[in-house]
Amino acid sequence: MPKRAITIFVVIDVLLVAAAIIAAFRHVKILYVIIGFAVFSAINGIILILSLVKRPAD
Repeated sequence: MPKRAITIFVVIDVLLVAAAIIAAFRHVKILYVIIGFAVFSAINGIILILSLVKRPAD
């Protein structure tokens, strides 16, 4: 797996975790935090998979 794709994936996941923690401390309903985290993680995973599939073979 290319380092750039892993870096982007990790950075987005760290941002998602930080947003979830901030939302929890701001007393947003935890269900909304979990749903939002799951949705954005899925989107991030799909983007990562698509970028790897479209990448030409080395």
